[in-house]
Amino acid sequence: MLKNYLRIAFRSLLRNRFSAAINIGGLAIGMAVALLIGLWIQDELSFDKYHEHYDRIVQVRLTGACQGCASAIVTLSMRVESTLKAAVPEIRFIEAVP
Repeated sequence: MLKNYLRIAFRSLLRNRFSAAINIGGLAIGMAVALLIGLWIQDELSFDKYHEHYDRIVQVRLTGACQGCASAIVTLSMRVESTLKAAVPEIRFIEAVP
């Protein structure tokens, strides 16, 4: 029975080559895009997870006072927070949401 189904499917693919190529190509492109999106999401969620205490890593953004100034992002340990607060009181710390 399965052999008959495969034979009918193969004959249908040969008879309708253009539409079969479009369907198979669309399926292949869709699967490739889904795989790439999944890999991208996995990479974004695993950022800095290789550190032993990755949940204690914070980012410090330094921005200029003028509009259009480029901002720099620095990743530091949480021990630096108290030192930075004492040295520069206008620093605002924002905790990352896990």
